[in-house]
Amino acid sequence: MPDLGARNILKHVLPQHKYLAVDLAAPASTEQTLRQLELANRRLHAEVDHLKSLLSAGGATILGELISVEESFHQSDQDLHTIINHLPTMVGYWDRELRNRFGNLAYADWAGIEPDRLPGMHVRDVIGEETFRLNLPYLEAALRGAPQQFERRLPATQRHQPRDVLIQYLPDIDGREVRGLYTMVTDISSTKLAESALRERDQKLRGLYELSPLGIAMTDLEGRFVEFNEAFRNICGYSTQELMDLNERSLSPPRFAAQEVTQRENLEKNGRFGPYEKEYLRKDGCLVPVALNGVLITGSDGQQYLWSIVEDLSKRKQTEQLQVVLNEYHELSLDVLERSREKIVTALTHLSRYRDNETGQHIARSELYVKALANALATAGHYPDQLTKHDIDLIVKATPMHDLGKVGVPDHVLLKPSRHTPEESLIMQTHAAIGESILLVAAGGEAVVDSLLMVASRMAGAHHENWDGSGYPRHLKGSEIPLEARLMAVADVYDALTTPRVYKQAWAHEAARLEILSLKGIKFDPLIVEAFEHVHLAFKEIAGAFGDQDPQASAT
Repeated sequence: MPDLGARNILKHVLPQHKYLAVDLAAPASTEQTLRQLELANRRLHAEVDHLKSLLSAGGATILGELISVEESFHQSDQDLHTIINHLPTMVGYWDRELRNRFGNLAYADWAGIEPDRLPGMHVRDVIGEETFRLNLPYLEAALRGAPQQFERRLPATQRHQPRDVLIQYLPDIDGREVRGLYTMVTDISSTKLAESALRERDQKLRGLYELSPLGIAMTDLEGRFVEFNEAFRNICGYSTQELMDLNERSLSPPRFAAQEVTQRENLEKNGRFGPYEKEYLRKDGCLVPVALNGVLITGSDGQQYLWSIVEDLSKRKQTEQLQVVLNEYHELSLDVLERSREKIVTALTHLSRYRDNETGQHIARSELYVKALANALATAGHYPDQLTKHDIDLIVKATPMHDLGKVGVPDHVLLKPSRHTPEESLIMQTHAAIGESILLVAAGGEAVVDSLLMVASRMAGAHHENWDGSGYPRHLKGSEIPLEARLMAVADVYDALTTPRVYKQAWAHEAARLEILSLKGIKFDPLIVEAFEHVHLAFKEIAGAFGDQDPQASAT
């Protein structure tokens, strides 16, 4: 039976354990302590052997010293066992039959086995059939006397997630006989994770280098190319081998020589050059405008190299020339542009009518309702800065586009011939934001606050906001809600109440009037409700003149 004392285990395991310093909480002090305890054990063992020989020769007087030394020896050995047991690395010993003779607490914890059950168990029962099958060639080699070291991905257990480990099998050789093997299993998951992250980062950087639209090239200080990406090759028009045979300076026409001298002075002084613009002479003889930046680096060989970033300015130069032409065209075609905008508004208005077929004449009535409200407010002297004749005209023209966002609502929701479910209501509510977005895009970069499309975008985006902040989509409150949207809100609700639907009959005008009055200061701007009260009879006339056919009646 081999000596399985802690000192013997350490003698075989510790010198082989290259990851030990990583795993221990205090690597240097722990290893030093282990070494000191091992040396003390060896000295104590020698003293015990010496005292035993004296005792057998009749030295009874030293019996007390022998006992004292034996106790110190066992205490030291126990200390070493304690240290091994608390190593995060799994340490164990297996005999030639691959049955366990020792395993520290880390071994038992990973295997999910009580520590006192581990001795005597076969390695297959400890590590599982699949892992045993994979490890068996290494086990057999170690039992033939050849140390083994390999990496393995351990499967998950009830107590632990899967992890990467370094496994070492160290033969216990007595003379020419292999009595068993020491096992050391070190968790290297963090190392593997770091290596994987490093590889991923390198791959990303290499991908950015190769796929960059900017030319990237490295040269030595004499201008000889070391490496470059595809974008740089495309800029120059040369193949890889052709560029490797060229000098970077040969790409620059002579007229840029003075500029090159200045940039080299910057490089020597600051370790970088640029940005500056010049031209490269391509293989086909064409000149290509480029912008350059560069930085001086020291390579792994200790030599200095130059990294350069080269941007092809051809498209930018063409764009600048095109912009000049476009500016001239812009100056000559303002009238055409205005007519185009009018066509866009007409198209958007027709699109709104096409998707809003559930309410029929809703858009036509809404224009008249909003106009009546706006004129009543202006007559009463309210919002004078926002309700000039021009403002009212824009608001009325914008009204047909207030529900434009319904083009983005699915048909099964928009055209549903009954009340919406809560989920469908949420989908319907998106039409406000959709309409606002479409109109902002249509307004384009030339948009100003008081343009028709901007007025329409504000109306579309906020006509379902409530005066008390309970509306949607942004929960705007009071005067935060654009005036055009507050006007549309009253017109929209009145029209919804007084128009028949498949799932409801039209309200009488008086009932609708009282409903709107009850929502003063809650859903509606109080001043607009007062204006409504002054023109409610006009609303009634409009509803009668532009009424929809009752869908319930038509269904019969």
